[in-house]
Order: sequence, then structure tokens, then C-alpha cells
Amino acid sequence: MVTEPRLPAELDTSDFHGHFSVLMRGLWKFNDPIMGGPFVSLSVVDEKKGRMITVDGYVFAPKFDKRNYIMELEAILYSLSF
Repeated sequence: MVTEPRLPAELDTSDFHGHFSVLMRGLWKFNDPIMGGPFVSLSVVDEKKGRMITVDGYVFAPKFDKRNYIMELEAILYSLSF
């Protein structure tokens, strides 16, 4: 699996419940079999415990609009608590 090079992934840094975080959005693809779709990735730095937590969500829904699926994935990502 790779990210789509023709459309670079977007990176946004922000504060996630008091922790530094990076949200990345882009497109993923497989070459064999041919498949792909949008993805969302959230990485959060937990300085207290010295760790980084990364949660990824991928959508594969041929013939369907992916907007609602991405919104659901983002809701799941933002519900992260530790």
C-alpha cells in the first residue's frame, strides 16, 4: 500500500486534548489488485508516558460516495482518549 503521489497528503498540526497532534489526510492505493481510496491518520504525542499514539482509518467503497465514511472515521479518531 502506498499514498497517491499525484495528490500529496495534507498535514495539519493542532492541539488534541492538551497534546501535540498531527492529522494527515490523503489517498491510498494498491497496485495488485487495483484498489484505493481516502485515508485519515491522527498521531498524538503523550509526553507524560513518552509515547506516540497513531490511529489510521482507510475507506474502500467502490461505487459509493466516500464523504460520509470519512466523516465517520474522523469522529472515531477524535473520540480517542488515553
